[in-house]
Amino acid sequence: MERLVCQLFGAMLVLGLLGCRAMAEDVTVSDLQALRDAMAAAQPGTRILIAPGDYPGGLYLSDLHGTEEQPVVIAGADPDHPPRFVGGGQAFHFAEVSHLELRDLVLTGGTGNGLNIDDGGTFDTPAHHIVLERLTVTDVGPEGNRDGIKLSGVDDFAVRNCRIERWGDGGSGIDMVGCHRGVIEGCVFRARVSDRSEGVQAKGGCRDITVRRCLFAPGGGRGVNIGGSTGLQFFRPKVEGFEAKDITVEGNVFVGGFAPVAFVGVDGATVRFTPSTCPAGGRCGSCRRPLSRASSPRDTVSLPTTSSSSARISGMRGAATSAPTPRRRPSPSPATSGTAQTSPTAAGPRYQRRRRTVSTAWTRCLSMPGRATSPCSLAAPLRARGTPRCRRRLNRHCAGSGTTDSRSRRRSGTE
Repeated sequence: MERLVCQLFGAMLVLGLLGCRAMAEDVTVSDLQALRDAMAAAQPGTRILIAPGDYPGGLYLSDLHGTEEQPVVIAGADPDHPPRFVGGGQAFHFAEVSHLELRDLVLTGGTGNGLNIDDGGTFDTPAHHIVLERLTVTDVGPEGNRDGIKLSGVDDFAVRNCRIERWGDGGSGIDMVGCHRGVIEGCVFRARVSDRSEGVQAKGGCRDITVRRCLFAPGGGRGVNIGGSTGLQFFRPKVEGFEAKDITVEGNVFVGGFAPVAFVGVDGATVRFTPSTCPAGGRCGSCRRPLSRASSPRDTVSLPTTSSSSARISGMRGAATSAPTPRRRPSPSPATSGTAQTSPTAAGPRYQRRRRTVSTAWTRCLSMPGRATSPCSLAAPLRARGTPRCRRRLNRHCAGSGTTDSRSRRRSGTE
């Protein structure tokens, strides 16, 4: 009897494994209709592999669910030649999905958002367990509040090794509304030149999110905007008195932009190990030594509408991507006003113009890899027109020994 029970149990186990393997099938598609059919029929464990080529964007799918052991995977069949989804309001829009993984795809030319994942408007049932890996999202918008990746009501998610470039001039590379327990790591953000956009934004009740080891070059006006000004009807799951809480920003590199990190309506955040530097490891071609460090994290971090006790800033370094700090810093506003004025931007429009000119020089340097041009040479007009103090600061950083810098000094009249 005991042997019979063991045999029956073994047979059931084998059948179960065979059933799982049957469900975990790979489906290779090479046209849009086949992709639609495969996504509509996907079961836990299904892997949809998309052949290289161009496909029209504008795909929408809801109620797609995998399991923890068998997620649904949508990926490029050849990671070295990923499929391109071109145009559409957004390349993909997933609503009320779970245990979904997207890998090795290129999404470009969307007029709304590049990729949209949300809870379908049902705040009590968020999308969850989403993984985005090795995606390239480019040329979204180009104008207005248009995001590279839009996440609304998404929990337990990861965005890894993605590249987001040129989103809307009023949007974000990754915009999160009411998202929880997520990580963004190893990503590259390159914005259009705009002071109104952000690289990453967490708002609308976001909580327990980490942004680490990313490059913002530049990440828009604000590289990481912790918090925001969300309408009360969009908070997820409900309004709890903060835009963002328990956000960690660590080990990222910021190049250019108005402020690497900004805090707006935050209840608890940590920013650490975050250099703001030029793309050449702290050297800009003809500079003899690394760019100088700011004297204080307050040179590079703005803290509007946030209590100074709710944020921790450590190990942060600033580089010469901003203009020199004025001798007299404006005093912080009283704590009762809810604003800690720590940025030196109150120094007036002349200071602002000089600051933007130097920041633009570094941005242009990044867009010309392998060229002899350096930020020091690109900032030559500032040497000629800037204040004596500004010229002295630039001359300290730039040796001027290279051919390009010598030409720049002759053009600017400093040689």
